[in-house]
Amino acid sequence: MNLLYQSTFAEALGWSLVDSLWKIGVLWLLYILFTANGKKFTAAKRYSVAVLILGFSGVWFLWGFVQNYRNLIAGTQIQSAANYFQLHLLNSLPSGGNLQVAVPFLSFIYLLSVAFLSVKFIVAFFSGRRGLHSQLYP
Repeated sequence: MNLLYQSTFAEALGWSLVDSLWKIGVLWLLYILFTANGKKFTAAKRYSVAVLILGFSGVWFLWGFVQNYRNLIAGTQIQSAANYFQLHLLNSLPSGGNLQVAVPFLSFIYLLSVAFLSVKFIVAFFSGRRGLHSQLYP
């Protein structure tokens, strides 16, 4: 477990995950405002905008991860809203809530979830292909 706390990758990934919560929230609000909550565009156009926003959120997450990783390697402070929230608001609480301890575990849980869902997808993909090609008659 000590290796998890000392991992620059896990810390950068954890802060990026926490930071992505407000980022996707902002993008969702922009989507709601842009589409007027589904009354302004057809379903196909709303779908296209949603896919575009989802792609942008992925790029924004990766960009934040790379910035956090570079800052941690260089030994500078991480520039994220989640870290600002941790330093300025949570530390002023009497309990002194500490996200710094939870961030590596969040990364570990996230990576386990990604691995599990990837294996589940691969198994479903190959079983679907097997079912597609079995019991076919000429």
